[in-house]
Amino acid sequence: MAQSQPVLREVTSYVVYWGCGVMYVNLALCLFTSYQLHWSDVISTHCKNWQFFPSMSSVIGNNTPERYIWRIGNCLQIIIQYIWIVPLARHYYRLGTNLLLIFVFSASYFVQVSGLMILTYVSSTENHSIHEMGFIMYVLGQTIEMASNVLIDYTTNPPQGGGLSPTGYRAKYACMILNMMCGVVIALSYYYHITFCTPGAFSCFALGEWMFVITHITYAFFKNITLKGTGNGLYIVETPALVTKSVKRS
Repeated sequence: MAQSQPVLREVTSYVVYWGCGVMYVNLALCLFTSYQLHWSDVISTHCKNWQFFPSMSSVIGNNTPERYIWRIGNCLQIIIQYIWIVPLARHYYRLGTNLLLIFVFSASYFVQVSGLMILTYVSSTENHSIHEMGFIMYVLGQTIEMASNVLIDYTTNPPQGGGLSPTGYRAKYACMILNMMCGVVIALSYYYHITFCTPGAFSCFALGEWMFVITHITYAFFKNITLKGTGNGLYIVETPALVTKSVKRS
């Protein structure tokens, strides 16, 4: 059994880095393609005033081939996120985490991933209401998931002990704070855009939206580093196939 642990831990790192890497590359490819082919379209708004940056929704859903780049890219990692929910919940349970906190974390994680799936496969031009609902689910889900995960860190493995990396904790908390600041920017700039049609306000909203997503992806990356520091990171990929293989080897 001891010989199988390095394999499980290696798969954990590969899967998490793959998921984060796909998201980074996906966003970059969509933005670059929009800049080359559809820039004037994706930065236009109903206000018909000056804007300098497009929203994520317009980049990933308004035009072809961007919408298919985004959908195919998310196909490569979104199922993995659903699979992680149960192993993560079991991992925190074995660490003695409060059951209510585990439920909040797991439920918000599920809502977050479901929101991402909805806004990915229903673009704002196809059905604006459903796409907007997906975005709201994603924002609320990831905010609660980050907050509950930080509480789990403090109640089970304080940064002063437990073999956790202090750098991993600091990076995780920095990403969470930046993410919340982006949320404030999104709310304020959207208000000025809708209420006053202020030039550039929608672009400020769009930049906040992009940074909101990017800081969360980065947060997920450092979350894995923090879990890996405990020596329990293998629980992230505790699938039946890997468990069966480990039992046979033992």
